[in-house]
Amino acid sequence: MEATPTKKKQGPVRRSDRERYHAHIADDAQWQRPELTTAKKVCELVGVNPFAFRAPRVLDRADAAQAFVVALDYLIQLGDRAPDSEDGGVQLLWNGIFDAVARHWSVSYCDAQQRGALATYNMTPSTIRKAWREMRWAGFDLEEIWTALVGKSSPRPRPPAGLLAQLYTVGRVSGKGHARGRKVKLIEGQLLDDVRYAILQDPQYRRPDRRRLLLAEEDAPPLPPRQDVIEERPYETVVLGERSRRVIELLEATRVRFYVERFRQDYEAHPDPAWRPIYEQTAGLSVAPDRWHVGPDGPEQTPGDRSYVEIRSRFFRAVNRRFHAADFWPEHVPDALRSRWFGLAPRLFDERQPGRLFGEAVEAAWTSDQLASAFVERDISSSQTQLLAVFLNEPELEALACDPHKKFKVWLSEQLWALHERENVLAAGSDSTPRYGGRPTSG
Repeated sequence: MEATPTKKKQGPVRRSDRERYHAHIADDAQWQRPELTTAKKVCELVGVNPFAFRAPRVLDRADAAQAFVVALDYLIQLGDRAPDSEDGGVQLLWNGIFDAVARHWSVSYCDAQQRGALATYNMTPSTIRKAWREMRWAGFDLEEIWTALVGKSSPRPRPPAGLLAQLYTVGRVSGKGHARGRKVKLIEGQLLDDVRYAILQDPQYRRPDRRRLLLAEEDAPPLPPRQDVIEERPYETVVLGERSRRVIELLEATRVRFYVERFRQDYEAHPDPAWRPIYEQTAGLSVAPDRWHVGPDGPEQTPGDRSYVEIRSRFFRAVNRRFHAADFWPEHVPDALRSRWFGLAPRLFDERQPGRLFGEAVEAAWTSDQLASAFVERDISSSQTQLLAVFLNEPELEALACDPHKKFKVWLSEQLWALHERENVLAAGSDSTPRYGGRPTSG
């Protein structure tokens, strides 16, 4: 996105500057802002007049209402992620609301994101100042929105006023490492359900992807380069070679069945904030039945708790050279739930008798799916050594690599240290602290 010229002054905003900038960002659909009807409805539900959030000398309340809804939704997302405890939770910070709103109204903020910065933490002070001013040009005062949602800065946060007080509370996060930050605790009830539903049903507004359910046929933008960013300057960028791209291509071609009904049943029985985004995405999702039985006209399917959708994921390679799923995937789910929530398509034909699809064949298909869904974890760090030992006919090396009582890397560390004691091969300053079963290793 091309940035519009900005003045260095920090005084009053000229009308011509505001009109020119507002015309540049006028497309609500392109910027994924809530529709004006949604903004008005939410403001009415919580009893808020968006006129109070306008920037000085602005007569239109549209952007102020939309910005308020985005900021309110950010608080709701924090409340959904916070554990139900007095000494924990996700902190409510000014930067968080700034990030949530700026990505829908600030050209400079979005330009910095194109350069790799994910949030204000990764941006330069000049970019943040420009983004602040551009939001004023857009027509609203973010500080007034913060005051309405959280209260003025004080040793003790003021409770939200009016109907907002029936939606959530804002308290202090105590305990080590929290620096007396704020946390949001939602008040479950009809009002919260109505506000959530109005926001989630908006056809234009999209929350930032934290963890999304990516359907098999759904398009998704390619992942940006894996890197760290400081003041909009990238470093430790992961550069993909031909082999890495081929591995990612194979991983992204995988399709897995996600048993939606089972997932929703488990979530409703034991709600977990980590899975709430997936629960919301699966509401009303069209699923395929996965219950086979032999009817008068042959095999038939009926709905059940094994109703499913096929999903896929994008993948990336981390700095440690391991590959990870970027979207919702079995990797992110505890062992006990993987085989319950995920599966592969069963075989419908007996390989030895291709034409048979009745009787035992249906049972075989069911069994095949159960086996395919039985996720088994294995530490494969020494697998290549084991394979090489077999191919090279080295039974002693194979025994070392397969030893269940000592990891192969421990044995390698011991050999390295023994070599160092004989020939002093490690650099000066190597750590001599006993590790790996009592042997020192290099630092």
